[in-house]
Amino acid sequence: MSEQTSEVANSYLRELDDALHGVDDAVRRDIVGGAREELQGLEPEEARQRIAALGDPVFVASEASESSPVTTARSVPAQGREGKDYAVTASVLVALGGILVPVLGWLAGLVMVWISSQWWRWEKVVASLVPIVVGALAFALIFLPPEENDRGAAVNPLIPAVFDIWWSGALLVMICNLIAGMWLLWRSRRTPRPFA
Repeated sequence: MSEQTSEVANSYLRELDDALHGVDDAVRRDIVGGAREELQGLEPEEARQRIAALGDPVFVASEASESSPVTTARSVPAQGREGKDYAVTASVLVALGGILVPVLGWLAGLVMVWISSQWWRWEKVVASLVPIVVGALAFALIFLPPEENDRGAAVNPLIPAVFDIWWSGALLVMICNLIAGMWLLWRSRRTPRPFA
């Protein structure tokens, strides 16, 4: 028996949580938490059977909304910004989009990441800020004044020139984007989607 929740179970939990939007938060947490406990560690086929017994997410949400003092549940949205294909596309754009279409490809990947609920907010912030911080540090190095001797020549020939810093910074940003994209893909596959 698997320790992790299967993709079938994760998909059901996402649909259930989305359907429970508008139901009292405590009730919502209890229902989703109970369903998660029921599905934890089940193989995909066992999870499908258990999901059939638990019921359709919209039906569960409508039952919960009748007993809940808060507004009625909404229908489950289309899975356009969820799933494995979406996560792969967004992660590849973050990793390689800046190489394919400079800056815009990377920004498109980040927009896809931010509008999806596939990742936790802190994961989105890390994936967005790490390349920016590395680029800003490399850019700041360009403006550091070199040490000069009496004749104006650089004291240490090992100090990189502005050209070297510029290209090294660009390479570091590309490497950071590649690592951020791979990390986002790994996080989307290893952790269940955070519930809104």
